[in-house]
Amino acid sequence: MIRSAIELEPSNPIFHHNRGFCFRNIGDYPHAVDDYSTAIRLDPTNAPAYNNRGYAWRKLGRFEDAIMDYSASLAIETTNVKSFNNRAYCFAKTGKYTEAIADYGAVIRLDVGNVHAYHNRGISYDKIGEFTLAIEDFTRVVQLDPTNANAYFNRGSTQDSLGAFDKVSE
Repeated sequence: MIRSAIELEPSNPIFHHNRGFCFRNIGDYPHAVDDYSTAIRLDPTNAPAYNNRGYAWRKLGRFEDAIMDYSASLAIETTNVKSFNNRAYCFAKTGKYTEAIADYGAVIRLDVGNVHAYHNRGISYDKIGEFTLAIEDFTRVVQLDPTNANAYFNRGSTQDSLGAFDKVSE
């Protein structure tokens, strides 16, 4: 159906974006990238197309390309929580933990109850040796979601790194 729409109106960026989303949903990320790229060429202000192409790049393991697309999306939509969160993930995957921390902080400012952002920022703090800040974030996760076993585990592991052995088994 979408192919027919594209054949009839090949210059419609929405059609290419939506077909890209269909490819993404079936895990065909190379074709998704192609369609998102066409949508962007046709409408360079299409922030969701940048965000979704970034996701496809991420799934292909091309984190630097994903970071560029998430940054382009954020240049257009400066408060897009998904773009900040996804770019933070890619920064962390490439070892750029300081940048990841900044983006997870932006997610938290925009969505104060975002458990995943606190948890992932805590992991990033741990990676750069900021153990006290990591523990604060893991503690916040536990406050927001007392059933989050990973937050308890990561908080205990980080307390172990600090040498707070008396708190590790709590």
